[in-house]
Amino acid sequence: MEKAKSKAERNLAKKTKFKETKAKDDFAAKLSVPQGTQRPFAAKGARVLQTVHRWIPAINARTTWGPHTVDSPVLWEFPNTEVRALWIDFAACIGCGVALQPQQLHVCLVPMPPADVDGVFASGAWSLLSNLEDPELRRLAQALPAAEQEGHQDIPQLVPYNNGRPGRSISPLGVLRLGQGSGQSYYTTNATVAACSSIQSNDDKCIQCGCVVGGISLTLQLRFVVFVGVVLNVNSGSATFYTTLRIFFGPMDAKMAFHSDSMAHLSLCWWIIVGAITVYTYGQECNFQQENCICDEKSTTCVFNLVIEQIQTFASYQVENNDIDNLDYQPRGKTGGVYYFDSNGNLINTNIAVEGRSGKCIAIAKEQFPNNNCSIPMTVDGKTFRSVITVNGLIPSPNLIVYEGQTIVAYVTNKLSSDTISIHWHGMHQRNTPWMDGVGGLSHCPITPGTTFTYIFKASPSGTFWYHSHSGTQRTDGLFGALIVKEKVQPNYSFQLSNNEYILSLLDWQQQPSEDLFTQLEGSLGFFPGLPIGQIPQNGGPWRTYSADGSEVGPTPYWSGLINGRGRHASVAYNQSRLTVFNVNPGNSSVNVSYRFRMIGAQSLFAYRVSISDHKLTIIATDGYPVRPVDVDYIIIHSGERYDFALKPKNATEVGIKRNYLIRAETLEVDLTKSVPYPSLGRIAEAILHYGNSSDQPSSTIYFNIAQSYNLDCLKTRSCVAINCPFINYNQNYNITQCIKITDLQLLLPTPDDELPGKPTQTIFFNFGFHGDGSSSAINGRNFILPSMPPQTQGVSQTEICQVGSSVSCSTPGTKCRCTHLVDIPESNDYVEFVFSAVGVDSVGNGSGFGHPVHLHGHSFHVVDIGYGKYDTTTGIVNIANSDISCLSDDKCSYPGWTNGVDPFKNISITQYTIRKDTIIVPAGGYARVWIVADNPGYWFLHCHIESHQMEGMSVIINELPSKQNCPPSELALKCGDFNWNVNSFNVKVQSPMPCSSTPLPSSCDAVNPAGIATIVLGVMCLILLLA
Repeated sequence: MEKAKSKAERNLAKKTKFKETKAKDDFAAKLSVPQGTQRPFAAKGARVLQTVHRWIPAINARTTWGPHTVDSPVLWEFPNTEVRALWIDFAACIGCGVALQPQQLHVCLVPMPPADVDGVFASGAWSLLSNLEDPELRRLAQALPAAEQEGHQDIPQLVPYNNGRPGRSISPLGVLRLGQGSGQSYYTTNATVAACSSIQSNDDKCIQCGCVVGGISLTLQLRFVVFVGVVLNVNSGSATFYTTLRIFFGPMDAKMAFHSDSMAHLSLCWWIIVGAITVYTYGQECNFQQENCICDEKSTTCVFNLVIEQIQTFASYQVENNDIDNLDYQPRGKTGGVYYFDSNGNLINTNIAVEGRSGKCIAIAKEQFPNNNCSIPMTVDGKTFRSVITVNGLIPSPNLIVYEGQTIVAYVTNKLSSDTISIHWHGMHQRNTPWMDGVGGLSHCPITPGTTFTYIFKASPSGTFWYHSHSGTQRTDGLFGALIVKEKVQPNYSFQLSNNEYILSLLDWQQQPSEDLFTQLEGSLGFFPGLPIGQIPQNGGPWRTYSADGSEVGPTPYWSGLINGRGRHASVAYNQSRLTVFNVNPGNSSVNVSYRFRMIGAQSLFAYRVSISDHKLTIIATDGYPVRPVDVDYIIIHSGERYDFALKPKNATEVGIKRNYLIRAETLEVDLTKSVPYPSLGRIAEAILHYGNSSDQPSSTIYFNIAQSYNLDCLKTRSCVAINCPFINYNQNYNITQCIKITDLQLLLPTPDDELPGKPTQTIFFNFGFHGDGSSSAINGRNFILPSMPPQTQGVSQTEICQVGSSVSCSTPGTKCRCTHLVDIPESNDYVEFVFSAVGVDSVGNGSGFGHPVHLHGHSFHVVDIGYGKYDTTTGIVNIANSDISCLSDDKCSYPGWTNGVDPFKNISITQYTIRKDTIIVPAGGYARVWIVADNPGYWFLHCHIESHQMEGMSVIINELPSKQNCPPSELALKCGDFNWNVNSFNVKVQSPMPCSSTPLPSSCDAVNPAGIATIVLGVMCLILLLA
């Protein structure tokens, strides 16, 4: 038993990458109940669980003591596991103390003990000497006097309480009073008052703490704990029992207790406390090559382990264990094999063995995955053999599926050789946790190779979102995945949605790593598609392409497209590819059921026009927000956007023997050398809608026939409807006769009053154009570069910030315009308007215009209006920029604004049903105006979501409400590298946000006074006496 236990502990220790040497020193800080939420038995539970911390990420605990039930914040979670644990806690206390009259400082800190157990106060008492060193407690100490002076408005949860029995409380938050004088004043919570009052007249059940001046007692306690636990692991259908028996001898703790008496005393106390805890949890880990990681609806916390590494496409690697947490999967140094598609469409091993190695993956002759502990090769477009960046061995990364309001814990481990990474949770508002937004170098330090960063945040709002790298060009090399936050209450559509729903992600794939392409783009070196890797180009062809309005679509050439990581290069035969297949059942006339597709635009550059052969698409949500349903034939989706659509299946008679329909995503590229309507260049991504199940899915041998049968009914009548065009409309000669604008959509559910902006008190203009150094991507003529330190965690130097203002022109020599572009939103502005434009020199005409998908972190915005340029009525080409916006004769458009300073639509307004988004396309030569409620303090990134544009500098930081930004965890602010924290600490940070700029403690608190010295001296004498 002991040997088996040791082996289990060793294996499980590897799962959480726990640093053993550091654990002994930092364990109390990592696992203890956070400052300000002292909970004795929750704390002991955490202490008891320290030996299994290495293999248990967290616990969703519900602790019951007598009639009082407390929902504990997550301590540690047992993913996919049901756990029942029992422990017995024997605690003995021997205490002595003295009472003095310091007249300088009187403090009352109350823990939350079980309300029906006497004498626990000493066990849970705070240590004043140690905890006042903690920055969290110091900030609490600083906040309360200010709250008292301001009528408690800054801390509405605190109310005065002085009802004969001063300071009695079972508040989980604790109570603190700091100041001078001898008057009595106590703070507690409304819930505390109600709780104590409910105990009626039995005062002994309310723990006492007097705040009369003086009355300091030093207490010593001795205790030991016996823990007996049985853990049943039911992950992956296997049952494994772990039995642990641990005896803990608690350290002798010197504790400060505070009493209402004012004379010296020596006390002796002893008690026995017996308690039991039952833990149920349904957290979810993400195993190796597990596509869907689904968190149970009943769980409060969802835990995901995400390992980032570099692999090769078309390669299979030997895997010793399919559990990513065991960290046995490491492509470097593992035996692997390369595969290819033969002429019959079979995936065949090349039989190339590295000299001196042998392995199962090389020996596999045909497509037999998963098999023999070998990873599934990523065949992408059937052609491209290149390195890629994956999460847990997948492209795209695993789909993380959670429920609204759950707490997400993501352990992100960087196993790249040299690159840093960061993960942005696209669409999550990160309220009170701006340092979890995941922009490397802005939100926090980039995650360096070999380190693990723990992201913890609330899943809010609900809807279709995604996560992706926000470091370099890693996103389009494979580091992205879906983040689905399911609604607690499903929206009430006029039709029923099937329980089976699908995620559909789109990616424009490239022949070589994106960093290489960006290097070529930066130097205007041109591109050479199809050129063998390593060969010197001798001539190159045209590589810029354009859309139907004449604006540029390039600048990099299209290679191929992937839907859910699969696709086909144009030069590859259909049977030599693998396409993604979505299974649906034929419809039933008696039940109006539709399938929900959550579509994510993960592209680097190219917008896609998406359609499904012989099917209408019903728009039901965008960027997470449900909308009133609208039927369309095409959805145009730009990088960063999301659209949910419902698909009503055909009935069995309509399907007949066909059963398979092509899903087609086509770029907006056209041939402008031809006459109107300009023909499409036919660059596509493909997938298949299949009426049936996984057992009868179509083989690659019939892909060609499916593609050939693609058809839309609207093409026959020349009256197709599209949504989200990057221009006002298609030319009249096209089959697409209507473009539904984003502003034509309306929310299905009204915006809550506290999220609905009123008339803006500040308007900020951002012009997206190629007005930076060397005609590079810029906002207001400024090329953004990251500061030397992350502003959100370590601040930013004023010397690095761009010069801004109504008279600062980047056209003037010597003006600092390659810098950290930062714009403040001060506390005086409740409602703010952003005007995103794409105007100025070379913004339209001669193929120089460009539409930009603009994404704002930390918010969703209400789309108030979209303005377009002027189009040639014959050709449909945009040739004049919108005249509402003026660059004031500045070539760089350094300080754009309304023409002549007059808002052309100054009386514009919104309603509760005005559409909300977090990413919007700004048309070439036009603008979009959006409104936000400025209520989310933080440094938020605003940028074009085309990857090369953002890399060149088309970005800006919005510094929202600087004095109210929640201070980051101290470890995150002090250093880079490994960052690990727990859900308890997270809850404290979110529930009690505290700015870093709090007023220092009163000097009297730091001053040495005779009373304090006497207290320490007498306390030490008391301790020596007890030890003797």
